[in-house]
Amino acid sequence: MDDFMDSLVKEVEGNVKPIRSVKMEDFDDVQTENAAPSEPKPAFRKVDWSVYKNPPSPAPALVQETKSVKSDDRDIFLHVHHENVRCYRNTQAVINENSSQIKQELKSTRSGLRGWLILLFILTILNLGANAFLILRMVFGII
Repeated sequence: MDDFMDSLVKEVEGNVKPIRSVKMEDFDDVQTENAAPSEPKPAFRKVDWSVYKNPPSPAPALVQETKSVKSDDRDIFLHVHHENVRCYRNTQAVINENSSQIKQELKSTRSGLRGWLILLFILTILNLGANAFLILRMVFGII
């Protein structure tokens, strides 16, 4: 592996010029500050703006295709909108139909919970009384 790397380094060094051997003549596109610019590069040549001011009209087939795509987009939008409205109304109808049943289930659940809450309240009051009794007995020796 080391022999391979050494041969690769020698090959690269042979292909690369040392920095000191590079001369300004090697850079033909570099200009000094006082030098007048030579002929402009192709990217800086004058642009014919008349092509952009008067663009060619699109082909009639392209215009027709664009109109059909726009109408297809509108049709798809309307179809999706109508489907969304239909799903919303169906969901609303199901909720309205089942609302009385849901209310009855809530009432039965609430009555069952009410009994448990009353029992819990009574046990909490008894617990507070027992704690007060123990505190009075331990701290003050009363009772």
